[in-house]
Parts: sequence; C-alpha cells; structure tokens
Amino acid sequence: MSKTLNSIVLLLGCCITSTVLAQEEILIGYIGDTNSEARRGVELGLQEANIQGKFLGLSFRILDNPTPLQIRVLGNFKAVVSKKDATELRIFATESSEIPIFNVSERSEALRQECHDNLLHIITSEAMLDDAIRQWSRGRVDSSSEAIGWHHSLRKYAASQLNSRYQQRFSEPMSEHAWAGWASIKIISDTLARSANSDRLLSTIKNNLKFDGQKGVSMSFRENGQLRQPVLITQNDEVIGEIPPPGPNTINQLDSLGTTDCYK
Repeated sequence: MSKTLNSIVLLLGCCITSTVLAQEEILIGYIGDTNSEARRGVELGLQEANIQGKFLGLSFRILDNPTPLQIRVLGNFKAVVSKKDATELRIFATESSEIPIFNVSERSEALRQECHDNLLHIITSEAMLDDAIRQWSRGRVDSSSEAIGWHHSLRKYAASQLNSRYQQRFSEPMSEHAWAGWASIKIISDTLARSANSDRLLSTIKNNLKFDGQKGVSMSFRENGQLRQPVLITQNDEVIGEIPPPGPNTINQLDSLGTTDCYK
C-alpha cells in the first residue's frame, strides 16, 4: 500500500471513529409492566429511532423502571414513557418536573384537567372516545360501533406499513397501547431530528410539534397535555370511519373531542 493510500485509509478511519464517538446518547425511561403491548410499541419505536439516529449522531436507549434517583442523577435522561395509573403519574410528574412524561395508558379526564406542565397524554381519554361515538352516531340508527385511538385494521396514511412492522416483529396486532408506546418514541426522535438542543425537548414538543403518527393529520398537544388526534370508529373488529371525518377542516375539529380546559 502506498504512503498516500495509507494516509487516506488512516484519515477515513479517524473520521469514522470520531463520528461514532460523537454520538449523543438519548436515554429514555419506561415505567410499567415490561411484558405489555405498550412496552413492545416502545421497542419498535426505539428500533426505528436508532435507524434514523445513525445519520444524526443520536443513539437512543431505554432503561426499564428507573428510580427517581436514577432519573435525577443520570444527566442524559431526556424523557419517560409511563404505563401507570393517575395517582402514580401525578407523583412522578411532580418529582421529575423538568422532563416530558408520556402517558400511554391512563384515560383519566381529571388528570388532564389538572394540566401538569410536563405530562403528555398520548392515549385518548374516555371523554374523547365518548365524544367520537356521539358525533358518529348522529343520524345513524345502528349503535353497535366502538371508538378507539388506534386499530390494527387501519390501512390508510401508511398505517398499513406500521401495523405490518409491528405484526411481523411481535406476532400480534398493534393495539392502541402499542401505538401510544411507539408514538411516544417517534415524537421524541422526530423532535430531536429537527432540533439540535435536546435540553429543550419538553418545550419544543409542547410548542412546536407537528406529528403525523400515520393518522393522516398533523397532531399537536393541547394546553392540558392531551395529544390532539382523530379517533377511529370500529365495527366487527374493522375500522369503518374516523372522527373528525377526513377533510380540509379536520385539524380545526380535533378539539371537539374531549376537554381542552385546565382546572389548576
């Protein structure tokens, strides 16, 4: 090998090494049952986030059920995904007020009305589902339909590909809890892909989020921390409709589902 070629190889090796070493680790906590649909959704999101992160100098890692002390001490802790009930979410949001906490299972409307600054509700609330069924049922005789935030039979908006990826990886259909886990990681990774400052993650997510989530509309968070999103209408285990109906005014109608108010 000539000296010139040898120098080029060494230079390339140094560049590659420095790129790997320069990767920022994004540590995300998961709190809850690790053998759950939500955790499996998180796992799929993590896999996809790390594929994207390779090109951006970001490496994502999940730590299951970290203690409050670990969250405070480990400086690269950027977010927490939680599958806990309302009482535990209240406590955790207060103890870890500087980082975003993604609620992927608790539907409590009261929790949303309390408007904890760092609590972000990916799962739909009971009121959102009730409002969706009420809107869908207007003028319809059949009342056997059900409302849900996500369903494995959704095929539009690249949902088919997402459902297929989950099915292939875990040999089960993607549920709403699984979607919420996946969406939490997707929101984190997409936000960091657009913003170089991971220390402002919570502020960026709350104030500058435009999230697709394979539901056909740009989603963002309300003041009370609820993710604005369409609700799916199902019958006989198949999606038969969406509320609000798809169209040019869909985004403007998202706040017709559930409460938007805060009662601090």
